[in-house]
Amino acid sequence: MKQMLYLKMLAWLEDNIYCNPSIDDLAQYMGYSRRFVYEVFYQYGQLPIGQYIRLRRLTIAAVSLRLTRQPIAAIAWQLSYDSPQTFSREFKKRFSLSPREYRCAVHWDTALLLKKFDPEGESLPQARFCSLPERVYRGSPMKYELRLSDMVLQSTSKTAVRQKVDRFFYRRRWPSLCVIRLLCGEKQ
Repeated sequence: MKQMLYLKMLAWLEDNIYCNPSIDDLAQYMGYSRRFVYEVFYQYGQLPIGQYIRLRRLTIAAVSLRLTRQPIAAIAWQLSYDSPQTFSREFKKRFSLSPREYRCAVHWDTALLLKKFDPEGESLPQARFCSLPERVYRGSPMKYELRLSDMVLQSTSKTAVRQKVDRFFYRRRWPSLCVIRLLCGEKQ
């Protein structure tokens, strides 16, 4: 029975994570005392409720920083932080990088992210179909070998890596790459 309560707590927390839920809100929703809710959550989650909420909010923020171009302040407001400064302070405490540094980092270390709990074990997200506009690419088949790891170590920014890759291809004067760039709307 307690495990079912724990799963119900997790589901409610995930549904309300953007509203900055508190232990009192959860206890009121569950209909149990604050102490009982805290004990059940800690027994099964091995983590205090407040820490779980904080880590999940920071995880959502970290994923948003890496996968979107949304402004840092907008992410802070979306996750109900008091201010962007409060968000930045909390973020830096957890990840040892400011939100801006985290967004621009070459490597993405996901070890500090708190994954959403799945009671049925680890599973992949549900696949869904989408349609993209049709594009035609022309060119000739080619073989090449390029180790990006060597290039990443020598360069500090994504732009510099892209420039090195472009120089590598343009030196070989492969017309198919030029055609692809033209079709994608990029200038040579």
